[in-house]
Amino acid sequence: MKIKDLPNDSKPRERFIKYGPEALSDAELFAIILRTGNKDENVIEVANKLIAEYGIDNLFNCSIKELRKVKGIGKTKAIELLTIAELAK
Repeated sequence: MKIKDLPNDSKPRERFIKYGPEALSDAELFAIILRTGNKDENVIEVANKLIAEYGIDNLFNCSIKELRKVKGIGKTKAIELLTIAELAK
């Protein structure tokens, strides 16, 4: 199901505004950063795949090439994720 088809209380950005970031799952927080999914999966599903594949603790230690193995993560999204990791240091 596409994000736009979800009820507002299930959309990550709307939940962030209404409840604050602490109310969101890690996948929902990543979904906000990633912005879009792919033709087969919504952005929350892509975020969940990233977390399942690499783990939340190791995600930011991945290379661009590793991140791009997840369908829906291209070069730009991989760079954005790693940029966030660098800023968080």
